[in-house]
Amino acid sequence: MTRPDASSALGEDLVDELRLIVEAAPFAIVVSNQSGRVVLVNAEAERLFGSARERLLEHKVESLMPQKYRGSHVRFRGVYMTHPEPRHMGMSRDLVALRSDGTEFPVEIGLTPIATSRGEYVMAVMVDITERKRAEELRLANASVQQYNQDLQKLNKELESFSYSVSHDLQAPVRAVKEYASILERDYGDRLDADGLHLIATVKSEAARMASLIEDLLKFSALGRKPIETQRIAMTALVREIAAGQLLSAPPGTDLSVDELPSVEGDRSLVGQVWTNLISNALKYTASRRPAVIRISGSIDDGHATYRIEDNGVGFNMKYYDKLFGVFQRLHHADEFPGSGVGLAIVHSIVARHGGRAWAHGVPGEGAVFFFTLPVRNAS
Repeated sequence: MTRPDASSALGEDLVDELRLIVEAAPFAIVVSNQSGRVVLVNAEAERLFGSARERLLEHKVESLMPQKYRGSHVRFRGVYMTHPEPRHMGMSRDLVALRSDGTEFPVEIGLTPIATSRGEYVMAVMVDITERKRAEELRLANASVQQYNQDLQKLNKELESFSYSVSHDLQAPVRAVKEYASILERDYGDRLDADGLHLIATVKSEAARMASLIEDLLKFSALGRKPIETQRIAMTALVREIAAGQLLSAPPGTDLSVDELPSVEGDRSLVGQVWTNLISNALKYTASRRPAVIRISGSIDDGHATYRIEDNGVGFNMKYYDKLFGVFQRLHHADEFPGSGVGLAIVHSIVARHGGRAWAHGVPGEGAVFFFTLPVRNAS
């Protein structure tokens, strides 16, 4: 059986009248019959779908869209043909079309029914709206960025106000408590028994701890406002310098080694704070070990430099891992290991601001290993 061409399907007279209009159109035109078979296309449709018209005429209109939409379009076509009426562009939702190479692209479609003596036909006018979609997405993205920046500025102002409140409204009373405790001890110490003196010492100690917490909180809140000053960081030299300084107050015999580490681009001061906190942590939690062993190493994987600091200290229970990088969160009692619980939160914040991530693994009584990554830009 010979496949009917466009002329036999529409009639020579109608085809001749439509062909000039259809071919001259600056947008893709696809005409289909009542059963959905494509009977006429123009040159712009060939270009849009990347296929010769002979191939387009061999299929139903559903072949011009991704497989996942074809079933629903068959149902839509059936309903439409029972009450065909013009549908201008913009009246319905955007659709997705399929090129001959398998790529998908968004289109906007207008429909015009054509009644002939040979039956009903539908002329679909199609426009590729990829660029318009990109422009809309860019506009929305810009609006989101603008809103984010406004929210960030507001948050920074709130943080500044908070920091001011902390430094002036909280530090002053804490200092007063310490001073009055010292005066009480100096002027009335000879009238107090051992329990009284112990209470004064406790007040002074807790006031000092509160002052330390306030200071660390101010440091943490300041991190979000400090701009990142990017430079090349010779990581091996930086870490060995920090480690040497930390070892001066470490227990004798502490074994701390630093392998060759990949260099990165980042804020040397902030990244130095990361290492200071991690090394200080490792020394604190290995202080009871004989010998205390700390190993620092690094590598480059998938566009990131990964750094690792491992120790044989007291470790931690992974059950409480979600608290590890939180502000003022501690996995050990303060009387066992002093500290405010801000150090690892600072580590997490700095690493995140550089576009990296931080994580850890620990086993109670067997030690811990902390990791963090930084993006590699011209690293070596």
